[in-house]
Amino acid sequence: MVPPAPTPRDEESFPASFVERLLLSGENPVRVWREHRGLTAAELARRANVSNAHISAIETGASTGSVQALRRFADALDTTIDTLVMS
Repeated sequence: MVPPAPTPRDEESFPASFVERLLLSGENPVRVWREHRGLTAAELARRANVSNAHISAIETGASTGSVQALRRFADALDTTIDTLVMS
């Protein structure tokens, strides 16, 4: 008998309010994911090894963030970089 395949993170369920914020509201995806994961900006900055100011600049749209920074955010938020660069 073949054991069942592990469930990938891609199959995580999300509340409708999260999906609406992420896809329809125009909010910054980093902020939406951060709040969905229950993290403060300071905690995300610590986990991603960036400054609070860097998080703020990305979440407010003052900066788009480098690929390296977005990869760190994705890792800290347990998601993929694709979900952070949605437009």
